[in-house]
Formats: sequence, C-alpha cells, structure tokens
Amino acid sequence: LTSLPAEIGELKNLQVLHLGGNKLTSLPAVIGKLENLVSLDLRLNNLTSLPAEIGNLKNYVKISSARNPLTNPPLEVCEEGIKAIRNYFEELQKDSEVINEAKVLFVGQGEVGKTCLMKKLLKPNEDVNLKEVSTKGIDVKDWHFETDKKEDFRVNFWDFGGQEILHSTHQFFLTKRSLYILVWDSRMDNQIFAFDYWLNVIKLLSDNSPVIIVLSKSELNRNISVAETELMERFKNIVTFCKVSAITGDGITELKALIKQEVQKLTLVGTKVPKSFINIRKKLEALTENGENYISYKEYLKICNSFALKKEKADFIRDYYHDLGIFLNFKDNEILSDYFFLQPEWATNAVYCLLENHTIQDNNGRFLCSELPKYFSGKYEDKLYPVFLELMRKFELCFPIDNGKGYIIPELLPQDKPKNLRWTYKNNLKVVLKYKFLPNGIITRLTSRNYKDIGKHDYWRYGVAFQIEDAVVMVREIRLEREIKIYISGKQKNEMLFYVLNEIAEINRTLQNPSLDVFVTCTCDECRESEEPYLFDYDYLERAKAKNKQFVECQNSLEDISLPALLSGMATSKSKLDKFLDNRAVYYAKDIAVEFGGTVLSKMLLGMGGVPV
Repeated sequence: LTSLPAEIGELKNLQVLHLGGNKLTSLPAVIGKLENLVSLDLRLNNLTSLPAEIGNLKNYVKISSARNPLTNPPLEVCEEGIKAIRNYFEELQKDSEVINEAKVLFVGQGEVGKTCLMKKLLKPNEDVNLKEVSTKGIDVKDWHFETDKKEDFRVNFWDFGGQEILHSTHQFFLTKRSLYILVWDSRMDNQIFAFDYWLNVIKLLSDNSPVIIVLSKSELNRNISVAETELMERFKNIVTFCKVSAITGDGITELKALIKQEVQKLTLVGTKVPKSFINIRKKLEALTENGENYISYKEYLKICNSFALKKEKADFIRDYYHDLGIFLNFKDNEILSDYFFLQPEWATNAVYCLLENHTIQDNNGRFLCSELPKYFSGKYEDKLYPVFLELMRKFELCFPIDNGKGYIIPELLPQDKPKNLRWTYKNNLKVVLKYKFLPNGIITRLTSRNYKDIGKHDYWRYGVAFQIEDAVVMVREIRLEREIKIYISGKQKNEMLFYVLNEIAEINRTLQNPSLDVFVTCTCDECRESEEPYLFDYDYLERAKAKNKQFVECQNSLEDISLPALLSGMATSKSKLDKFLDNRAVYYAKDIAVEFGGTVLSKMLLGMGGVPV
C-alpha cells in the first residue's frame, strides 16, 4: 500500500490496525477518528510525518513506528506513545524552531589517530602533538559553521576510545541519524577484522547511518589502498574514502567540506521542534557551562516549571532527550531516577575508570566496593559511587558478588572455559544461533542477567553455565564462527531453552535485532553421543512441516529422523512454562502463545515476543 483511503475514518469500532511492511508515505488526517483504536502498527514504511490529528485518539494506543524515516514527530517521540505525540503537536502549535544540529562520531581501533584528526578539524592552524594520549572513554567537542542560508550550524563531535573493552558499550552511543567517521591507520594493512567489525556495528546499531572512511597518517604510507568498490557494494551507507594527515594537514580542508555537506543531509536537520524543547535544553546546557555535570530530577522539574511546563510535559521532554542521548535520566530505576545527567559522557567516563583500570583487569574483572576511592582517584564524590555501579548494572556491564561487597566485570574475565567446569554432552538439547554479524557483549550480558543462578566459577568471557530448577544450561560464544551454542541437560530442557532464547532475544532487541539463523540438534543415536551432532536449519524444518513431511535425513548417520519428534524438542506447554518461570520469579505477558514452537520461536528470537513485563 502506498496510501490509505479517507473512508478508513468511518471504521469507528476498529481496534487493531496492522499497516506494517508497506510503502506508506503519509496517513490521512481521519486516522484520528478511530475512537476505539488500541493498536496501530506502522513499522517498515516510508513515513516522514504523522498527522497532528492522530493526537485525537483517546484510548491508550500502542503505536509501533520503527523503521520509518520519521521527523515530525521524531521517532523518539513516537516510541513514547500517543500521549507524547499529542504533547509534541500541542507544543509545536505554540512555537517552534528549526534544528540546525548534527552528531558526528569518530570511531575505529585504539591509537589510529581519531583524537588528532578531530583536533586538526577543530583547529587546522595548530600543530598536532604526536604524543597525544589516546582517548580514554568519550570526548565531546562542539564545532560551528555557517550554512549557505547564513544560519549557524552546530556539529557535536564525539571521539570514542577504541580499546576492545569499550566495544560492549557502543550499543548505548552509536545513534541513528548521525554521521560516522571511521578512522583507519594507513600504516596497517592487516586490519580487515577491525574494518569488518566497525562497518557492521555501524550498519546495525545506527540503522545504516552514513559513513566516511578516513585513511589517517597518509604521510607515512601514501601508496596504501583498500578495496573501495567491493566495500561500497557490501555497505551501501559508505559515502566515500578520504586520505588525510593530521600532521601535514593534507586532506583536512576537503574532509571538513565533506562533513559540512553530509551533516546537512541528515534526516533530523531542517525539521521543526517545539520551542519549549529548545528552551529547556539551552537552560540545562547553561548549567554544564558552569561546571555542573548532573542535577536532581526535582531541580529539572523546577527549571521546567519556570517555563510554565507541568510535570507531564516536563517528562515528555525528558524522555525525548534521554532517547537522543543528549541528557540521561533513568526514570524506572530506584537509584538512578533522581539523577539527571547533564553530560552523558561524564557519567560514562566514570564507568570507564573501572573498565580500563589495570588492577581490575589483572584481577580478571573482580573488585571490592571498599576499593572504589582508589580506582576513582578522587575525581568523583563518594556519594556517586553507588550511582555509577548501578549505571553499570543497568547496562549489564557487571554483577555483584559476596552479598554486594564486590563486583565482577564479565568483559574482563579469562577467555578460556574454567578447567573445573566439566560438561557431559550426551543427551543434550542443543541449539546453535548463527549470526550474520555477532555484536560484542551478548554472553557477558547474559551472565550479568543471571548471576544468581551461576556457580562461583561457572563463567568466563565467552561462556556461562547455570541451573534453574531441574535444567542446566551452558551457553558459549564462538566469535570466529559468529555462533552462540546452547547446550541443555536435565528434566526441563524445553522450558530452559525457551527461557535462554528469550533472554538472548531481549539482548538482541537492544542491539537492533541482528540477523541470525537457528539450528537444532539431530536426535539420532549417533548424534546423541556426539559433541558435534548434525544440526538442522530450523527454517528448513518448518518448510518440511508445511509440506507434510514426516521424516528428514541426518547427514551424519544418514538415518531418517521423525520430523514431529524433532520439532517437539523446541516446544513446551504453557502450564509447564508457567511453573518453571514462577519458580524463577519471571512473569510474562498474558497473551503469550500456548505452544512455544514454530513461528512463535522465530519471532521470539527476533525480540518480538516473550518479553518480560
């Protein structure tokens, strides 16, 4: 569908409207007359705006708007629901201001020259210090230029430390509708894995935001070249390649011109936002200029009240800027909710103090709370230590040990499986998830989420084993093969499988649902005894089932395997699952499917079902 007829407004009793996966560019204003609507699915269309009349919908309407180039209202507002949309249009009618601002992120491995390049762009006439210390954490700088329309344009440069330990935090900062500068050291022609990682993570987490690839330090290797055509065919979001030198200044003028050109093309640029949103932001940024890094939530409300904005409207603005990553306030967290972070990079760098500490790294990620003053080196107030720890727990970067006296950062654990963790592979239920691109941090976050069920030494950087009721699971990540392998033994295998898959699906959802394929274990006698049984493609089994096939052939033993029996290993009854989850103290939505198999499993793995509430 490319449009909807006006007559749709006559469907007064319509409750659910599913328009996902079409080619809609606009919605008719009469959509606001659907007085009984409770669910509106607009995903995967070409919508750039919604009609203001949509705010007339009176029910609590669930609106799904992902994968649309929305700018009016912005996608961040739409994702907050119908009340936020209504507030946005109400404030927009009072007064508005055009956005002339963009975010540019410098990414790449450590010590490739990102910091020197950014400083040269900001101050082209100053010499670059060759002994410049690598960025620890995040550094943010502003750059202003005048557009052809004689308007001031603001660019926010974000310089990211490239150390591998920081990669698992990228999910929180690699934002959509931004411009990326991927910096590559032209002296090193063996960085294909790093290249592949950064291009894939930008494509995934930023929803294909544009990328300029910069070959830095060109004065040291002028003959370097990369397979530009091949890369641009594979990654359509690559704008171009540039050779620059922060030492000689070669290519800097051309790169600046290119950045100016590309940032003005970003979708949010040139759109209007309510004046009240801008006023609040200017007031908050004025506080940062006076050295404030955070205020209390109550102080934030007072500022909004000074602009005649009551709590509900203040919260809408708060949520908008939180989703954009400009200010942070975690409203649903008991410890963090009272802290309104004016500079997210300041709070993040506090977390990086622990992630990058050599003593903690040498201790395999373990540290005591009593040691925090030493690690923070007097840079932060003592009362903020629990706040930073809670921030790490919120992002699933650590978990407590010894009744909260200490913590473990799983990204710093040893890479090899503990020798005292012995696993019997016989009669396991085994599922393999094969990712097209495997983001960092899935296993370590799974460990942090389930630390209460894990034995003292049953975890390492790329794996974890834990037990719930009568089921034991081991989950391993094979990075080179882009696989996550799940082994389950015990009496409640199917229930444990659903639980683990749902946990991974929840993590995948925060990573923009990376594409993956599911493979299940063959049940023949030979495969039951094997550590590497034959794996059936789950989609293939579903297609065979649709064709009424009763058997499929194992490629190891060449035996015919019962298809219904094979699929039954991927399903469980609602009553059994409820009991399993009740014992785990995890509760799921009431409308969850009765049988967890078939397409329900596939949707769950994409983060579209089985979501804890």
